[in-house]
Amino acid sequence: MKFSYSWLSDYVKSMPEPKKLAELFTLRAYQVESIEKKGSDTVFDIELLPNRFADLAGHIGIAHEIHAIYGSQFLFPKPDARRSKTPIKEYVRAAVENGTAWRYTLSYVEGVSVKPSPKKIQERFAVCGLRPINSLVDATNYFMLDTGNPAHAFDYDKIEGKTISVRRARPSETMETIDGAVINLMKNDVVIADARGPIALAGIKGGKRAEITKDTKRALIELGVFDPARVRETARRVGFTTDASMRFSHLLPARVLGSTVELLIGYIQNFAGGIAAKDSVDIHKPFPKIIPILLDVPYASHLLGAVLSEKEILTILKRMGCSTVKGKARTLMVAPPP
Repeated sequence: MKFSYSWLSDYVKSMPEPKKLAELFTLRAYQVESIEKKGSDTVFDIELLPNRFADLAGHIGIAHEIHAIYGSQFLFPKPDARRSKTPIKEYVRAAVENGTAWRYTLSYVEGVSVKPSPKKIQERFAVCGLRPINSLVDATNYFMLDTGNPAHAFDYDKIEGKTISVRRARPSETMETIDGAVINLMKNDVVIADARGPIALAGIKGGKRAEITKDTKRALIELGVFDPARVRETARRVGFTTDASMRFSHLLPARVLGSTVELLIGYIQNFAGGIAAKDSVDIHKPFPKIIPILLDVPYASHLLGAVLSEKEILTILKRMGCSTVKGKARTLMVAPPP
């Protein structure tokens, strides 16, 4: 997966130079397959292990890893969403069939202007191997490259019945994708549907009927976490391997999704303007309780083969996003990142 050095620099103060950074990655975390100079930027092609897709499939995750390894200050982007006083229930209703999505959010934005994205955004897309489309779609793709969470935009005025359902496909249903391919759906396929039928293949590809065009003025913005096994199975069957399906095929973190909705809306507004409804649809089951782990400080040093003080361990765990409480007899109770 490709990552931009200049983009990472937005989130890490005092970055090591590219070659040094590649060495740190390889020694501490994962294999850097190549480093390539592109104009004024440098591109890292990093091989992510399956167990790290959840937190490293975006620039923010990689930047946080640099912070943990190198100790430089981590600069998380600040959400700046603009919202109206009208609740989203005035615009759309949503439902999620059991077993199709771990979490599903919808946001409504009106007054958008669909146009070419700024040159800087197009250059960043080129570095990461993505084709710019228009300001609204590019905002969702930028969010994906930034956070690792795919998002999708629908033209609100093309949604029939003003209802959205995440459900399994029904017998004999078909869907035309945004690139004109007609898919014969099967019962295990998960779709996003309005009152008329499917408008997207969940986690894989959007449909033609509700796609964003230059005439779009109102949009529904989808952010979710879908069943990875179903996404993987359907993507393989229909022959679509997309940036979204690649990420959804690994279990993305549903717990933190809600905190990124404001960031996504802010990107939409920065790229295409508009104002969002007062709130967003957010459907999910209760999350399991985070259970702290007992860490024996001397035993940790024994396993590592290097003596680390309690202070050093606390510093490392804090950089990684863990919360800690001191226990008895040189032990720590460590809660992993959400």
